[in-house]
This record gives sequence, structure tokens and C-alpha cells, in this order.
Amino acid sequence: MQRVKWAEIAAVLLVGVNMMLLGLPGALFVEPVAGLFASFGRRLPPDSSWPVAIYVSMLMPIGFLLAIMRAAKLRPQAATAELILWGLLGLAVAGFVFSLLLIAIST
Repeated sequence: MQRVKWAEIAAVLLVGVNMMLLGLPGALFVEPVAGLFASFGRRLPPDSSWPVAIYVSMLMPIGFLLAIMRAAKLRPQAATAELILWGLLGLAVAGFVFSLLLIAIST
């Protein structure tokens, strides 16, 4: 459980870093997803791309935290590095899912 506590602290730090980067991590997910939506004729309004990227950046650490908590519960013997890799995978999946949801709402 000590590792999960550190994961929670890391998730809070990720939110802070994402805010200092002004949504750039979220933009890595929003731009390809917005291009995918544009190919189906649903374009993101011109001034909403950056705010959506900031929201995605703020929500992505939720995936990091959930993935680490789930991996720690399923594999208590897992090394910390393995939990971090699962957390990063959760971060990427959350970025993609939140990009899909927020762009679908915005278009």
C-alpha cells in the first residue's frame, strides 16, 4: 500500500506538471483525435482546441492512478518499475479516452 500512496503523490505532481506545460501533453492526444473527427466531417471549433487539450491534461493522471492501483492489487509482488509502466499505459489510455469524449462533446 505504500507504493499506492506514492502513486497518488505522483498523480498530483503530474497534474501540476501538466498545468505548467499549459496543456501540451493533452495536445499530443487531442490533435490526432481531432483529425480523426475532422475526417468524418466533425471539426473542432477554432478556439476550443487549446482548452480541450488543457482539460485532457488535467484528467489524464486519473488513468495513471487507476492503472497503478489496479496493477498493485492484481500483482502485489510487482516491482515498482512495472507499476510505473502500467501507470504510463493508463495515462496514455486516459488521454485518448478523454480526448474522444471532450472532442465529441465540443463538436
